[in-house]
Amino acid sequence: MKEQELQYRIRCILRAQRCDWHTTSGVPIAILSIGEWNRQEGPDFLSMAIHVEGRCLIGHGEVHWYASDWTKHNHHRQAQYERVLLHIVVHDDCAPVSFAQYTLVIPEDVIRRYMPVQERGDCTIAVADECVHVVRTYAQRRLLRKASDALIWIRTLGIGMAWHRALEDFIRRRMSRRHMPNSMKRLKQMLASTCGTAIVDDAGHPALWQACSQGNAEQALYEYASILRAAPWGRGTTIEYIVNVLLPLGYALMLNSSKPCQAQYVLDWYWTLPAAQRYAELQRQFPLIEQQYVWQQQGLLEYMRVCTVPYARSTLHAVAAHSSADMVITLFDRV
Repeated sequence: MKEQELQYRIRCILRAQRCDWHTTSGVPIAILSIGEWNRQEGPDFLSMAIHVEGRCLIGHGEVHWYASDWTKHNHHRQAQYERVLLHIVVHDDCAPVSFAQYTLVIPEDVIRRYMPVQERGDCTIAVADECVHVVRTYAQRRLLRKASDALIWIRTLGIGMAWHRALEDFIRRRMSRRHMPNSMKRLKQMLASTCGTAIVDDAGHPALWQACSQGNAEQALYEYASILRAAPWGRGTTIEYIVNVLLPLGYALMLNSSKPCQAQYVLDWYWTLPAAQRYAELQRQFPLIEQQYVWQQQGLLEYMRVCTVPYARSTLHAVAAHSSADMVITLFDRV
């Protein structure tokens, strides 16, 4: 198996499998973002985001078949490898020595057992596949950014007022568009009905807040699904309400609960949420990219928000979602 194919399979495994990974020192580790696949000189994965020892860390990752390949490739003499965060290997033949801050072993049988959607004689198609993962990365970046704001509101205002603030902010941004559907007007009426009243911490969706605060992913997913199934404002507006208000609040609560790893199950549910309709603006900007799922739309919206060069918008560039660490670290600054 060529090195590029090994890197490709490891990227897919770390994205797709929600395993209880542990470093070689026995520390539990969660891969939040696999980062940008670097095909130039330097570490293989740039700006990875990992959750380890109660902290979110941003750094680069390097892949090898054997841990000893680090010295065989002279990485110990190259400055760009001095601060590698995670060394991902198939065989750890240098234990207990660790060349990076953390070492993760992915067994060879797991790697060989992984089969891409369609068998590829080489990895030329993997480059095209990265476009999908870039959109996914930006979707995660968008959720983390919103959850970061939500966490600040929760800590300063309490969950009830935080919900009110998030809803108010969502409706204000939505009102800036030319057309406001009747379903959105009904959502605005719900907000108006709470104005001038004391917002207590169980306002909004108390069962959801309780489940997320306790790190109870099963109950939280039941609450999200129940709201979506009821669709009190129509399916399209209800999805927007969930994605822009409820999901960031719940995700922030869960990440800062006693069981932060349970938040991954909420994220898994988010990846499977079908879109209610296609966005015309995204269709014009990115005609070749599907809008089958909500995360695809959210990822493209975040890309357009971040990209400041108009002519580059139609061509996705794989900038890692966590190259700026502050918004992620905010979610994990628990003491």
